[in-house]
Amino acid sequence: MAKSLEAIRKQIAKLEAAAKKHEKANTKGIKAAAKVISKYKLTMSDLKEAMKGQGGRGPLAGKTVAPKYRDKDGNTWSGRGNTPRWLVAAEKAGKKRQSFLIH
Repeated sequence: MAKSLEAIRKQIAKLEAAAKKHEKANTKGIKAAAKVISKYKLTMSDLKEAMKGQGGRGPLAGKTVAPKYRDKDGNTWSGRGNTPRWLVAAEKAGKKRQSFLIH
């Protein structure tokens, strides 16, 4: 069933109002950030330094860690991140994760 022209115009008006609301909220955040930057006289290098380690990565991201688990084929895993396929397969086969611990 086709919408009437008036119904479509009402829907457009609602969507435009919602878009303006979102734009206003984003503008508030940008203005607040600009005030902080100005107040503390921050430079672009200051901001880049502050953003290091951001984006969901922890402070230990990228650092090498000794392996915690090893199988008979020499596959290793530090215990960080997603469980490797070889360990998932072994656990599905009934083996316990503890049996792969490196002492």
